[in-house]
Amino acid sequence: MTCWSEYVHYDCEDCGEICINHEESDPAQLGKCRGCHIDDLVEDYEQRLRSQHSTNTTSDRPEGATPSHGGPTDAGSARPQAKRRGHSSGGRGRGSGLVSEDSANSDSF
Repeated sequence: MTCWSEYVHYDCEDCGEICINHEESDPAQLGKCRGCHIDDLVEDYEQRLRSQHSTNTTSDRPEGATPSHGGPTDAGSARPQAKRRGHSSGGRGRGSGLVSEDSANSDSF
């Protein structure tokens, strides 16, 4: 059975809705209806997520340090790229078709 003496009647401070809630509930203690109280909780939660996201996106890595993926920090330090060469006729060059930059620039096969 409901003990009505533990409930309070009030108007929401935000929207003016007439409320009856348990005196120990958060909405009653804050003077808000359940809807406005939930909206405030969601807004606070979203604000915390935004502040966490903004602190997670700032880089603490010093300039020129190796990226977390372990790749080169600039184009000059990258390893030479292999180039694909077309297949030649007569059965020659049926390997993978990949050659290094140095051999791709030479005229001999």
